[in-house]
Amino acid sequence: MGTSPAASLPPGGRVPGPAPRTPDADELVSAGQEHGGVIGRVLIVDDDPILARVLSRYLQRHGMETRWVSEGDGVLAAVQRHAPDLVLLDVMLPGRDGHSVCRELREVSNLPVLMLTALTDEDARVAGLESGADDYVCKPFSPRELVLRIRSLLRRTRADTAPLPQLLRDGDLHFDLTTRQLLRGGHAVSLTAREHDLLAFLGSPVVSVGPR
Repeated sequence: MGTSPAASLPPGGRVPGPAPRTPDADELVSAGQEHGGVIGRVLIVDDDPILARVLSRYLQRHGMETRWVSEGDGVLAAVQRHAPDLVLLDVMLPGRDGHSVCRELREVSNLPVLMLTALTDEDARVAGLESGADDYVCKPFSPRELVLRIRSLLRRTRADTAPLPQLLRDGDLHFDLTTRQLLRGGHAVSLTAREHDLLAFLGSPVVSVGPR
């Protein structure tokens, strides 16, 4: 396993020719600081070191920290070691392909997976989604679109996993999600079991409680 070095992305997303160099850990720690801090950690899984290098630098410029794995067999270990927020997974890998890796990931984690592939037919896209991928991007792709898709996946994942507030408030009404008790002006309000369930399910500020 290695890490991706820095590179500039030319117009059209074409990869430059110089051979990649392996960066040290400090380069990865400082990734994303140009944009005020790291907004997400991305594990790049691709056997092309130059493409991984370009992707890494581009994502770092847009506030993300990156790590790179060159083959499918190292993905689970890298996920456990680096705890990424998202996996950018190429389909065509030496040894185990991206579909196999994605299925294995899904057995142990709900980590968002965005697949990259040169295969553009519908069957290939469906196979990627059926293996557990959350999104799919075909090569050649727009780096700007890739960043937007990554950000969208990160937002959706964080919204899905955000803890619900334990105390809902609206004026003098307070509903405690832990004890499932509704208070009005500090006094308990009697609710039916169905009303308790409805308030807990909504998970939003109480607007009004009508007479029983």
